[in-house]
Amino acid sequence: MKTVKQAILPAKAASKMQTRLSASLVALAFIVAMTAQAAEVIPPKPDRYFNDYVGVVSKEAAQRFNEQLAQFERET
Repeated sequence: MKTVKQAILPAKAASKMQTRLSASLVALAFIVAMTAQAAEVIPPKPDRYFNDYVGVVSKEAAQRFNEQLAQFERET
């Protein structure tokens, strides 16, 4: 005949295992979500080599820089 203590122990062990499994699944889901969130976003390729987003370089100088950089890329 089983005692009350023997009958309760397996239920506690199963409950503890279920809690650990649930915590592991939540942790795994969190890690997967964070990995997807941290994926590197690659910006689109610029249409020219020299970009003057602020507008401090003259159009002629910007065109000259762009041509020099294009030539540099062809040579290397």
